Amino acid sequence: MKHFLLGVMALLCTLCATAQGHDLSIALMQPRNYFVSGVQFTFEVQFKNNGPNTIPAGDSIIYQPTFNGQPLLEMGNPVSFRHVLSNNLSPLDTVNVSRQMTIIGGSIGQVVVCAEIIAHRGAAQGNETDSSNWQNCWMVDYTDNASTGSFRLMTMDNRSRINGNTLTVDVEGVPHAEGDFAIRFCDIQGKTLLHRNAVPTKNHLFMEYELPPLPSGVYLLHITNNREVNATKKLVIY
Repeated sequence: MKHFLLGVMALLCTLCATAQGHDLSIALMQPRNYFVSGVQFTFEVQFKNNGPNTIPAGDSIIYQPTFNGQPLLEMGNPVSFRHVLSNNLSPLDTVNVSRQMTIIGGSIGQVVVCAEIIAHRGAAQGNETDSSNWQNCWMVDYTDNASTGSFRLMTMDNRSRINGNTLTVDVEGVPHAEGDFAIRFCDIQGKTLLHRNAVPTKNHLFMEYELPPLPSGVYLLHITNNREVNATKKLVIY
């Protein structure tokens, strides 16, 4: 009986150790020096397993950027990201995650930029031994302010349209200081009817082009800058 009880206790201790000991941390890798309003930059974080047990693949980590203690906004709502581990995260292993973003608003000068873990979901969920390292911050210079208000994620609003024979290219929220944009207007079979280059003013791309008379149908407007912008909009001539 004594050996049996000792065996049960050892098993319970093993299960307890397996369920405990996950210590996930986050570190802000970029930006650490500066970023510019209206210009795309890399937001990169590093997750590390500081605990003695492996965090299994398939677990997800919900995290968010903050600026001067406030969450980044998109259409008035806080922005958060989700990363799903594609591989097991063994003890002391790290994984870096990056994404491109463009931010407007806020005040120029030095800004406290933070990366924060909001939640850890999956098999190792709820077994965090130390959540004090779920935030990492750097003092970063913020320059060339393009607008006022809260820090917010800039998203493109493509309002391009056709009225009669006039093609209006009207896109708000494009990154500026990124060179020319290529504008290509074609029919549904892919035949190019117009091909022009244009330069946005600040974050607004606005151009008007006169088209020859065109039959009714569906047309495609492609806008690219050979970098991060590759937008297509369907336009209909009735």
